[in-house]
Parts: sequence; structure tokens; C-alpha cells
Amino acid sequence: MTTSTPTLSADLCLKCNICTAACPVAAVTELFPGPKAVGPQAQRFRHPRLPSPDLSVAWCSGCGTCTRVCPHGVAIAEINIQAKARLAEEHAPPLRDHVISRPEWLGFAGSLAAPIANPLLRLGAARWAL
Repeated sequence: MTTSTPTLSADLCLKCNICTAACPVAAVTELFPGPKAVGPQAQRFRHPRLPSPDLSVAWCSGCGTCTRVCPHGVAIAEINIQAKARLAEEHAPPLRDHVISRPEWLGFAGSLAAPIANPLLRLGAARWAL
């Protein structure tokens, strides 16, 4: 692994898939093909005046694991963050992002549902169904 400064050049990516193997999001959902696919690989098809070719970049959490494990120093997370920023300019953020960014909404909804959910979850059949 190199200790060089990460670069935004997608040309240094050799498609070794180390970043995809280390990505926590790619490990849990097939909706995100991995940092290599939405970062350096898709960067080659992004044009400043055309819409983003890939909407799956929205699933990137921006954790930076891909950049840390890249043996060639490609700043994959930074490429993905720039693509996400451009995607946010082109499209309205999904409802998922609004809900996750407002934990007070989730807390309020959970406290409203608790009087119903708690007694139901005490029943064996309800727990088995879940």
C-alpha cells in the first residue's frame, strides 16, 4: 500500500476491487455496486454539462474506507462525494435522506408506535412473523 497523497485521477484505478471488498455499503445492499463502479469507473463517463449517468452513487455513505484501502492512492471517496454533490443539484434528495437526517422525526414516530408495537411484540406469533 502506498503512502502517497490520494489523487482524484480516475486513470490510476486498476479495478482491483479492493475498495469494493472493503466497502460496508456494498456488503449489505445490491443497490450499490461498489465504490469502484460509481467512482473512478463512472467518472470516465461524467460530463460537466450532462446529467449524471449513475444514480447509485447516492448510496455511498462517504466513510472513506475505499480511499484508505486503495493501493494506488486514488481518492475514491472524494470522487464519489463530488458525484453525489452534482447528483443532489440535478435531483431532489430521496425521502430516505430526509428521514435519516432528522432523528427527531424517527424518535417521534417511534414513540407514537410504541403503545401498539410493544404489546404486539409480546405475542409469540407476532415475533415469529417478524
